[in-house]
Amino acid sequence: IDSATDRHAAFVTLRGLLPLALRRYAGIALDVAFDHVLTLEWSRYSACSLREHVDAVNAALRAASREPFVPEDFAYFAVRAADEDLLARYGDVATLERAFRSLSRRLRRSNPLAGAWTELAPLMPELRAALPELFDDLRKVRARPLVAAAGT
Repeated sequence: IDSATDRHAAFVTLRGLLPLALRRYAGIALDVAFDHVLTLEWSRYSACSLREHVDAVNAALRAASREPFVPEDFAYFAVRAADEDLLARYGDVATLERAFRSLSRRLRRSNPLAGAWTELAPLMPELRAALPELFDDLRKVRARPLVAAAGT
């Protein structure tokens, strides 16, 4: 999904609108921005409510965090994200800004992600306009089998 997103025409166009310093981190920045737009426009993309979806995801995150094969860092994040109801709060700008600061701290080298929302907020019309095509195309990518069945 990430590689299909990075190659998508809408993504490439939006990446080109970002300041040069942020383009290197466009995959992260635009992913979070699209999550924000999706949260705001959820009812256009799903028959179930955002609350139902988030509750199911939070339950899955908690369950995954208890699996023995799950890396400790992910288990910690999964529980924290569920406890904080992070997905439901992605429509809130303060939550986005906090997410960008957190992402920035997790990267080893100096980066501009902490202030990414300042650059992305003016692009909201473009993000909203790009999401329907991007979302539809990514659904098609996800629908394709990852491995061809034997003998086909």
